[in-house]
Amino acid sequence: MEKTTGTVIDSIADASTVMFRGKKDSTFTIREWANADGKFDWSAPDADGLDCITEVADSSFLDTWSRFRQVAFQLSTADCRVEITLSNLDTSVADKKFEVVVWPLRSPESEGTMIDLGKHTFTDVVKLLPEADVTFIQIEPRNDLGFKWENVEKTDTFTCIDLIDNNLGDFNTGYAQWHFKAKSLTYNCTETIVLEHANTDATEKLLISV
Repeated sequence: MEKTTGTVIDSIADASTVMFRGKKDSTFTIREWANADGKFDWSAPDADGLDCITEVADSSFLDTWSRFRQVAFQLSTADCRVEITLSNLDTSVADKKFEVVVWPLRSPESEGTMIDLGKHTFTDVVKLLPEADVTFIQIEPRNDLGFKWENVEKTDTFTCIDLIDNNLGDFNTGYAQWHFKAKSLTYNCTETIVLEHANTDATEKLLISV
């Protein structure tokens, strides 16, 4: 078998093969096996014109008998997210999107109290004084399919609090931070933020009291 670089993704055609995630400078090899007719079902992965990744020099390889082919990529840009689009030999089959995620090098900084949603008990009420700041954070590497909850939108409106920033720190990967500030002269006010799971129909209720 030809030499590989980094993590080997041995079947790009597998429905469960949807992403690679890692630190800057880490590498991965995509290998595809030919079908029964000796042809490849998918277009060859290509980094040309894509951010975040570069093809490893001299890594592209086609087996002499065309049984398999492979190519390696390096994660070249931190805090970066990109999709490799693969087209099927059968044009009736939808394109396959393979996501590559490169973790940031910097750590998040919060405004006011930081609450980690991955460790938060949702039956607990977050208590704030008027004009107090709070930052809710979710951490992408903890979940195999990315962020657990959908993002809070800037257009969302609230009674007891104001959304100051729905992406504090301007992270593309790794961390999602929502910075809220309790409204001034607000007392005995209760807010419920319904968080939608990103990959299921489930929801959680984030309870806040000012």
